[in-house]
Amino acid sequence: MSTGDVRRLLLEVGVEEMPASAARAGLEQLAQTGARLLVENRLLTAEAAADSVKVVGTPRRLTLIVEEMPEVQRTEVHEIKGPPAKIAFDGDGKPAPAAVGFAKAQGVAVDALDVREVDGGDYLFAVKELSAQSAAQVLPGVLGKLIESLEFTKTMRWGNDRFRFIRPIRWLTALYGSELVSFEVGGVSSGRLTYGHRFLAEGPFELTNAGQYEKVMLAAQVAVDHRDRRDQIERMVIKAAAETGGRAFADPTDVKVLDEVTFLVEDPHVVVGDFDQEFLKIPRAALVTAMKSHQRYFPIEDKSGSLSPRFAVIHNGDPAAAERIQRGHERVLRARLADAAFFFEEDTKTPLAAKVDKLKTVVWQAELGSMYDKTVRLQALAGHLA
Repeated sequence: MSTGDVRRLLLEVGVEEMPASAARAGLEQLAQTGARLLVENRLLTAEAAADSVKVVGTPRRLTLIVEEMPEVQRTEVHEIKGPPAKIAFDGDGKPAPAAVGFAKAQGVAVDALDVREVDGGDYLFAVKELSAQSAAQVLPGVLGKLIESLEFTKTMRWGNDRFRFIRPIRWLTALYGSELVSFEVGGVSSGRLTYGHRFLAEGPFELTNAGQYEKVMLAAQVAVDHRDRRDQIERMVIKAAAETGGRAFADPTDVKVLDEVTFLVEDPHVVVGDFDQEFLKIPRAALVTAMKSHQRYFPIEDKSGSLSPRFAVIHNGDPAAAERIQRGHERVLRARLADAAFFFEEDTKTPLAAKVDKLKTVVWQAELGSMYDKTVRLQALAGHLA
């Protein structure tokens, strides 16, 4: 295929901030369903779709890019097997209802049907040639159907429209080369405008060609490729930890935080915060849970492998305000750790053995007694099994 008969296709679905899990699910569906629909509509072959279709995204956008989209559909000839010839014609050789019905269902004339031998028997065949339309004619329907096909665990409606999506759609950018692909989904019409970072370069920005997308996103303070953004964040955190004399990503579960943080920011920057060394008296698991599960921070270890009173955090704000951002995160974590310290101290004041009698007041099941009764039975069973 020559380079003169292909163009780049761009579809960007701009939304309010999505949860990280929804963004990942949306991109996966966008790639799979997008490729399938383009193949079904004869715009790409399966091999071309595997090579040419890619997706990128942030918390505010799901983007499909096809690097080489042909300008016209492929022509195809379909041969559809029909009923046996012996029931398709009467004794005089005239078409019977079986032949007439088959021809009508396939949209061909009865006299255009062929009779062919298959496995020792004669059968009717309808031969249909699917004409080729231009991609510009086909794409509006394909892209609209693609967006409407995306499914999420939880969806919402907004305005007066019945359409549901993970978050309200705020803009649709759809270009085929320099040509606008016009369609509407959820009351939003597609256009040439895209938007940048919510605070640092909101926009709008006009695209004259689909090939400008990455360049415009970079100028708009958006690291649009989630794979590159993930690598960038990982390098930032590792470097920031090393500058404190420590290390990050010592725990395999840190990768889960990295995957989530990737879809929480569009223009990642890192700051390192501190917390009071007194909090290190709390069990490590409690500290790590407060940092990773609650705040999506990256704990930093010292050279000996012990937890240090520092953490790295990726933010989506103005790097000029890094000091203020750092203080804000330190304040939030301080409150989290204070809660953890309080509950740990309170829980350890009374040993677990001292709480066994309280199980007598907790019903396990109306006919089986209390949690205490269950405990006694389990003790007996464990002894017997041992």
